[in-house]
Amino acid sequence: AAAVTTAAVAADATDGFSDSEVCLHPLLRSAQGTVALSAALRRLPIDAVTALLAYLHKWMRKLLRRRRRHKSLPDHFPPALLPPTRHQVVAWLAALLDSHMMGLLHSRAAAAVAA
Repeated sequence: AAAVTTAAVAADATDGFSDSEVCLHPLLRSAQGTVALSAALRRLPIDAVTALLAYLHKWMRKLLRRRRRHKSLPDHFPPALLPPTRHQVVAWLAALLDSHMMGLLHSRAAAAVAA
């Protein structure tokens, strides 16, 4: 049963994401203070902000559609494959929007992500 749960969570955490986006999963799950996160996000160029916004948007769609939760994960579960929680995704979205609101309002690429 543990192997099936591990496979299901790993598939869910990687399905629909590029390899480079999967590399962001552990960062999203890491404990970042709001001030430090906002300061780091402010240094991103607008094209990176737009890419991060698209990545976070994918997670929100996935998390809002998710019906099942994997309550008991095996102890050996790879941390890199753990999906972020809704709270973590919302915290990153809030920090990103707060840090780049004016740039995003003027970005056509960001408008395409929001559509």
